[in-house]
Amino acid sequence: MKIFSKTEFWVPLFIIIGIPIMYMLFSASSIAQNLFKANDLDYYIPFWSGIIILHWMSVYCVALNLKKRKLSFSDIEFAQSK
Repeated sequence: MKIFSKTEFWVPLFIIIGIPIMYMLFSASSIAQNLFKANDLDYYIPFWSGIIILHWMSVYCVALNLKKRKLSFSDIEFAQSK
């Protein structure tokens, strides 16, 4: 039986819990508040740019975690097709 090190335990926990918390905090930011409550369309591009950055950051964290464990996306049933 393999015992997980501290980093092997915290990285998946960060991916599962930490990244959604970051999305929620971003949705409570002044950018989102001004866009949705005040209907200020000047915040449209900054808001969606932030969402895109958060999305690709989460993909990058998963990719780094898989690379560290010597796995690929196909090992977690994420098939990439042409």
